[in-house]
Amino acid sequence: MGTITAKPHGGGRKAAIRGKQVSKLKSLLRRCPDATIEQVREHLGDVTSATVCRTLNRIGWTLKTARYKQTERGVFRSPFCNPVFTTKCGRLYEADCMQILPRLPDGSAAMVFADPPFNLGKMYGPKSRDRRPEQEYIRWCQSWLRECVRVLRVGGSLFLFHVPKMAMQLGSYLVNDHLRLLNWIAIDYNLGVAIPNRLTPRHYALLYFAKGIRQRSTSYATRSRHAATVGKM
Repeated sequence: MGTITAKPHGGGRKAAIRGKQVSKLKSLLRRCPDATIEQVREHLGDVTSATVCRTLNRIGWTLKTARYKQTERGVFRSPFCNPVFTTKCGRLYEADCMQILPRLPDGSAAMVFADPPFNLGKMYGPKSRDRRPEQEYIRWCQSWLRECVRVLRVGGSLFLFHVPKMAMQLGSYLVNDHLRLLNWIAIDYNLGVAIPNRLTPRHYALLYFAKGIRQRSTSYATRSRHAATVGKM
């Protein structure tokens, strides 16, 4: 009667994209956000188009909804990542930062100011989630801090605003991620929030980091000569 042999998934192609392949995919999408599914598949190698689509959905990228050939379908971010306000000075976004930061090129930001939810169970809106297990919360913070460090240019500044306990842990992470801690700034806060079994905190921490050494455009000698010339005038 014969036998039936199960065909390998997708003709033997990989059923999932993991590890370094995900980083490779994100790097491609940052460079070419309008790449087609077929182009992404060819760049990654031995994977199926369906695998690419599942991975894109998992890492937060969305696909055009038009019903035409998958090989012609462009890759792009969700509509809520469009700027809500634009001027000649820049663009303002209202979205999850992890929907925006991965699209920014390396070293493109002069300054980053991070004021995340403090994981105190506050309601920031219907989609907010401000109560996570502590280690999960720290891992979540580290995920977007990695992106902040990546987009920060050499000589740029990063400010992190948080409660002292978390500032210590996240600050240690940032120092180990090639940033220099320049200052711990204490922000006086007289209306501290009562926390069970702990003293009520009376200040917030504002940590000031720098990435590398800031390049000065004018030497001290040049500034001195310029000041002397101005004085003679």
